[in-house]
Amino acid sequence: PPIEKLRLLAEKAEKVKAERKTSPHAEKAPTGRSKCKHCGDPIEKDTYRVVLLRGVEFAGQVRSGPINVHPGCVVRELMAEDCTSEPEGFEDALKANSTGVPPEDVERVLEEIGPIPG
Repeated sequence: PPIEKLRLLAEKAEKVKAERKTSPHAEKAPTGRSKCKHCGDPIEKDTYRVVLLRGVEFAGQVRSGPINVHPGCVVRELMAEDCTSEPEGFEDALKANSTGVPPEDVERVLEEIGPIPG
């Protein structure tokens, strides 16, 4: 392909990479189809959910994959053996990684989460 086309593809890939969210972060559920991976209850559309990382074994390797949980289920999920999100520094990480979420909404999510042991 022509060099200009390659440059455009590289710029597009960089933009997508820059917009990728890092866990843990809070976000509004875009639909009502997701379920909390801790309690199994649905996460209603336009309510906040927290994205954590869970260790998943695949082909003899453990990789971290994102899971959605209710804010009220975060502490119990952080204490789960297979959760790879760290309780230490969680509040700061959630604030830093929740791009596009108003700070007052992040604070409400943190209030709903409650104190994090650790």
